[in-house]
Amino acid sequence: MVVAALMATSVVGAVAATPSVASALSCDCVKTSLTADREAYGGKELSLSFNWNNDSDQTWTDAKMSVILPEGVDYNYAFWDDSNYDPATRTVTGGAKFWNGSFPTNTLEPWVQNSQTLIVDLASSIAGTTVALRYEATFVDSNGLKRTNINVLNLKVSESSPDFDYRTETRFTPDNTDYSGTSTLTSKVYNDGPGK
Repeated sequence: MVVAALMATSVVGAVAATPSVASALSCDCVKTSLTADREAYGGKELSLSFNWNNDSDQTWTDAKMSVILPEGVDYNYAFWDDSNYDPATRTVTGGAKFWNGSFPTNTLEPWVQNSQTLIVDLASSIAGTTVALRYEATFVDSNGLKRTNINVLNLKVSESSPDFDYRTETRFTPDNTDYSGTSTLTSKVYNDGPGK
């Protein structure tokens, strides 16, 4: 009877472990996206955010990312760990930096959200078109398996609007007063350029 009891315990333990392993393997817990901070204009600089979201209680390590820049979208700068740009493949690569306590790390702790900034220059020649930026994120789960997210940001590039040219005028009326007196501050803003 003792042997039977031990066998039953072993089987129960194995069965109990199976769902958690399957859950870990099938978990689509890390979400990544690439977004622009504003509307894109040809001939202008644009800031992109590589966004990370771990919506689980699992820890993921070795978070890395890359973006392939199409023609007309040129690399300017990346606030990524060990960032690198390969002009031959037009690919920007680097590691993610998440704040874990008081120091940066490439480990996604449970429920962490963060963004990494990439700055690009948009050529005037691509104004009026939509360009595709392919981006990829890799990370390692608790079982040592490498995971990959691959997606595309379709970026609509608009014609640049004319620049505006503003000036301000500020004055007090009257321009001096006694301690108990009253003075009015008037500020006017003018746009001398064609842009809005």
